[in-house]
Amino acid sequence: MIVKKLFTSLFFYLALAAGIIVGAWYLISYPPDCLWRDGARNIEILRMAILAMGLIGGFYGLILATQRQNTFEKQTENAHMQLFNDRLGRGTQLLAEKRHLSLRLSGIRLLEDLAETSTKNQQKLIVRILHDFISYKCE
Repeated sequence: MIVKKLFTSLFFYLALAAGIIVGAWYLISYPPDCLWRDGARNIEILRMAILAMGLIGGFYGLILATQRQNTFEKQTENAHMQLFNDRLGRGTQLLAEKRHLSLRLSGIRLLEDLAETSTKNQQKLIVRILHDFISYKCE
């Protein structure tokens, strides 16, 4: 879907640039009587057409850069969430270890370290997990 949209917009900007080139070429080749007759003015119009193409290309480059940046931000956010989920899973796995007290303590330390580097909502989740662990062990 994104690739199709990207190609559609690319086609639009290329068609617009081609239209500007063809229009400038036509005006230079067959100048109307009411506008100009000398060659210097034709060269100036050609220079303006090339400038317009460059501006369109620059604008399209900015659009592509913005899309790439948004995609990169989403990927980075997903990677951070995956790392949090992996560490949380490992911490709860160690916390549930029944045979070795040292593994439970390392699970508690892992969750504590994870809580220090996470957001408020993630901290609340970790506190709930630890609270449920303590409540279960006290029963």
